Amino acid sequence: MVPRKLRVFTLSLCMLLILQVLPAEGRQNEKRRKDKMVVHHNHPHQRNICDINDRSPRVHCYCDVARGLQNATTADCWVFNGGLSTDETLWMSFVTQTNLRKLEFNVRSDGGLNFVPTKALTPLRYLHKFTVKYADIDEVLPYAFANLTSINEIQMSRNKIVDLKEYSFASLPNLTVIKLENNRIAELKRDAFFDLPSLQTLYLNHNNITVVHDKAFKHLTQLVELDLDSNSIATLTRECFEGLANLKILTLRSNHITMLGEFTFAELWNLQKLHLEKNMLKFIDERAFDGLSQLKQLTLNANQLTTLISGLFEGVRGLNYLDLSQNNLETLTFDSIRPILDNLKNSSSIILLEDNSFDCDCRLSWMHMLRNDTKSEKVRSALEKVTCHLEPDLYGNLQIPEEEPKTTTSPNHDQHSRKHTKQHHYNFAERNPHRTSDDFDDTAESEDQYDEETYEDTQQDSIADSYNSVYGKKSHTHLFQIPINMLPCPEELRDSTDAPLSRLSQGEIKDFRHSNSAVIRSNLLYILLSIVLLVRMA
Repeated sequence: MVPRKLRVFTLSLCMLLILQVLPAEGRQNEKRRKDKMVVHHNHPHQRNICDINDRSPRVHCYCDVARGLQNATTADCWVFNGGLSTDETLWMSFVTQTNLRKLEFNVRSDGGLNFVPTKALTPLRYLHKFTVKYADIDEVLPYAFANLTSINEIQMSRNKIVDLKEYSFASLPNLTVIKLENNRIAELKRDAFFDLPSLQTLYLNHNNITVVHDKAFKHLTQLVELDLDSNSIATLTRECFEGLANLKILTLRSNHITMLGEFTFAELWNLQKLHLEKNMLKFIDERAFDGLSQLKQLTLNANQLTTLISGLFEGVRGLNYLDLSQNNLETLTFDSIRPILDNLKNSSSIILLEDNSFDCDCRLSWMHMLRNDTKSEKVRSALEKVTCHLEPDLYGNLQIPEEEPKTTTSPNHDQHSRKHTKQHHYNFAERNPHRTSDDFDDTAESEDQYDEETYEDTQQDSIADSYNSVYGKKSHTHLFQIPINMLPCPEELRDSTDAPLSRLSQGEIKDFRHSNSAVIRSNLLYILLSIVLLVRMA
């Protein structure tokens, strides 16, 4: 049996040894930690880009370090000095922040950054959004964003980009938005956008694009919006849009497009909005819009159109927003507008026609009827802004004196006379705002009973009140200042025997009848008198 004193001595000795070993091991661990830190600082590849106390003199990154210096989720990096190369050791330092979700570069010096920093992006497997602005990136190389399997959005506006190489944006399964506006891109090549199964929005507006190669968007099968506003595109073909079966919004505003051939947009089966304003359009093929069965909005304003071929809107029968303002249109016939006329009667529809060069004739009579029938206040208001030009010789000897001739009749009598005659001959639409165009036939017969001489005098007075002067030139007035039954028909519609009557609109046929009713009645009267004389002579 071990004596009690020996056991106590042994335990004391063990405790003493333990107390001596623990501090030594703690000091050793501290030494190893310090050595590790020294090693870290001696290798710039491991420099923490978010450590504001150890910043590169060329690039300063400000990070969200709420979760710790090693777990930043956003980094805003500013480039203040130029001369950065692709082999710069700085790019390897981004490996210290593999949890970044958002990374942005703002370049504040000329030539500060002239390439996509692919080496900095490669380790950022959780990155969702990448932005670079005000750089001098002349070209985007193939697979510049390789391995960014989580990226959702890439913004590269205002970077002086000229060339997109083949596969510049490729193999990015979760990418939904690419913004490349305000650069200097000259052409869109095939396969620049490749294997992007989730891309929905592509902004290429405000560039220098002159050519869109066939099948340039072939791989963007899920694209919803394509913005090509403010470029220099002059020619478009059906093949340009191959693959864009799900596109809903296409913006081609402010380009140099002069004509649209047949089936130009036939690949865009689901397109709903097409913006073609502020181009140089002079001709649109009858079948240019065929295939756009889902199109709701079409803007063609601020072009150089002088006429629209009948049947142009046959392929877009769902259209309820049409802007044709600020063109050089001389007429717009019922046959042209017929496919979408019923849509324009709905309360939510819009049609814009002001600032054209319309001739005041019976081919515009459908506008009177639409104004009465539509439930849309916007359509009614827009139609009331339509102006047109009148050829004086269409009214024969119509002349407007410079001064009103003095009369001996009292002013009250004159006013009463004018009011009485105009009341009977003012257009049917104004007198019956709640009745539809189907009622026009019922009124035609009653109007034929008016005194012929009074009718002709009133016709001239009514038109004279609509204009300030004629003097051998076209007069400019609002269309609805001219009653529908006083709109003249061009000579080719009145006298031509080659043109079948079925090609006129209903309103044009009625107006044609009104314009010739006096001649018909005179001929009938002559025939009747001849018969009476023959009977008496017999």
